[in-house]
Amino acid sequence: MSYPGPRLSSCLFLLLATIMGALLPRDAAAQHRRDVDVIVAGPWSFVPDPLDSSRVVVVGAAAMHHNPPEVYGGDVESYSGKPVILPGKYTLDFPVAPCRNPQPPPAPATPNPVPYSLDNVDPGIVKAVVEDHDGYLRDLTRYTISLPKPCYYSSRKGSHSEVSRNLSDIGPNKPDQYLSTEMVLHYQIEMRERADFVGASDDGSIHYNDALRFLKDKSWPTPSISIVMASEPRSSDLECDGVSLMSFMQINKLFSAGLHAQFPMLPDQKTYSRNPKCVSDNYNPDHQVIDLARQALIAAAELEAYLNEPVGVLGVSAKANMDLIEKNLHTIFPDKLDENVSRELQAVHGIVFAETKAEAPRKAKASKSGEASPTQYFPFTRQVLGERSPGSGDCNTGQHSVNGVVNPIIQ
Repeated sequence: MSYPGPRLSSCLFLLLATIMGALLPRDAAAQHRRDVDVIVAGPWSFVPDPLDSSRVVVVGAAAMHHNPPEVYGGDVESYSGKPVILPGKYTLDFPVAPCRNPQPPPAPATPNPVPYSLDNVDPGIVKAVVEDHDGYLRDLTRYTISLPKPCYYSSRKGSHSEVSRNLSDIGPNKPDQYLSTEMVLHYQIEMRERADFVGASDDGSIHYNDALRFLKDKSWPTPSISIVMASEPRSSDLECDGVSLMSFMQINKLFSAGLHAQFPMLPDQKTYSRNPKCVSDNYNPDHQVIDLARQALIAAAELEAYLNEPVGVLGVSAKANMDLIEKNLHTIFPDKLDENVSRELQAVHGIVFAETKAEAPRKAKASKSGEASPTQYFPFTRQVLGERSPGSGDCNTGQHSVNGVVNPIIQ
């Protein structure tokens, strides 16, 4: 005896299940598709991956004036205290979804910063920079990180600078450019919200195989991974912004780009310097003086901190800081010190001498509401040293190390 009703229901159920089975994966994928970003901050440049046309490589030169890069989940603002990488070749890998909106959103009314162009760079040089760390310009150690091409790029921050292939385009009465200092690579991914960071240092001492999650921060709404190479928090060569210039000069040499640059905006964001010595072709810092000035600046900051909040007996390290400041200044200025600097050194030397002879230590000052700012014991000394110590222009809200790009990576 047959029962057509149940058989019809079963067939209908199977048909619906087949249809739903075909539809669900696509719908589920759409529901789980996520926007994520990779944020790149510091003196990085972008080039095509010579081994894979679907990827892009970020390139940064190692330098004494920048800390090693940190690669981590979260926004750039979370920088500091993360594990660092050594010069070497790396990949940041994650499965990307087809871009729903492959073009960037409409540009805002205000001008957007753009990376400077490393056009006409020989593809053979690009390949050597990325792949031949041991042979091509071996002394110019670098970091290369390959990652998927994004749906689109955007510039998050910019700086007023001058970069050109023609030296005549740089100098007095020449317009500056609004160049990118922090790039955002925008992606869409499905399901998996982590990336694999894999590679090895050039010296073979460390191998990396880390899983990094795309993380949200209050400072950036989209889950992100950041690649950050920041300059150390020192005083800066404010007129020339030595950090930005030296970073640019290294990349220029690495790619044989034949470019020239100047970073004319000073930290007050209003005054411009067009001193010819600040053009990259003329900039030739004395690295010994830079190192001595940097050491003295650090010692001055530590000693000033103690004198404002003395706790315990003045230790050997504080006296050593005073000795180092005096020694380095006399080395940098063998003929004669600035009169204001000499007066500061004499006054602080007297305080340090008195502290070392004190039988009982002074106690730390009690914290009071509305108390005056800490005493600045070395204002002239810091100014003089800062002029001879290329440091972090961006920490002084001045110039930044700009981003270069080998076209046609970013159109």
